[in-house]
Amino acid sequence: MLSCLDNREARLFVNSACFRTGTPLIDGGMEEISGTVRTYLPPDGACYECGFADEDYRLLGAKYSCGGLPTEGIQSGRIPTTATIASIIGGLQVQEAVKIIHGLGPRSSRAIVYGGSADFLYATELCVREGCLGHETIEDLRETGLSASEATAAGLIALAGGPREKTSVILDRDFVESLECGLCGEVRMVRKPRKRIPASESACRCGGEASPAIVPSIDSESPLARLPLSELGVPPRDIVHVLADGKSVHFLLDGSD
Repeated sequence: MLSCLDNREARLFVNSACFRTGTPLIDGGMEEISGTVRTYLPPDGACYECGFADEDYRLLGAKYSCGGLPTEGIQSGRIPTTATIASIIGGLQVQEAVKIIHGLGPRSSRAIVYGGSADFLYATELCVREGCLGHETIEDLRETGLSASEATAAGLIALAGGPREKTSVILDRDFVESLECGLCGEVRMVRKPRKRIPASESACRCGGEASPAIVPSIDSESPLARLPLSELGVPPRDIVHVLADGKSVHFLLDGSD
């Protein structure tokens, strides 16, 4: 997997998917006329999240309001890049991929750093962080042949084969069932992924602020169980985690949406 993303949250999702499926990840990043290429070879060595510090997690949460919904109109500094540095970093990524394909390496947990301003290039090792949550691996991955718009939680619960009352779909992305005002107690049903609810919707007519009620999982009796997974914020080709009587089963969705 060649990653060419521009934010931490997207990189975390790609990193998690690659480690869960044992897929090599070559991540490229640029800033002005400098850049870095990081290579991760699951399940060995470091992952992208291993390099996270407290400040990185704080910045991930900065995009959400105090009530937990995405803020609107945040102005953040944008640093332009040039076609030359994009070509250099992209070329290094492809070279690392070619080495993997032909069994020539590269080593896992390594970063190639290029500084265009000072004209330097060097490689450095990336450290594994003990207890990092990005190292989850999948032992039981099943293909469904269903897209996110076709599959439902109820259908995957049936495919998992466990007792219905002890089987549920674990949501990896925050899904908001309702907004509840902390001042007057009014509850408004929204049933949307958190990313699709702007912070302005948290304003209550009483003057208070509503907080989202996040749904962590869906069982067979939930009214959400028969909604298409795409309506729950699940994208194409995603891996859906089902907990069947204490055992984890993962389903790979089709990418036809």
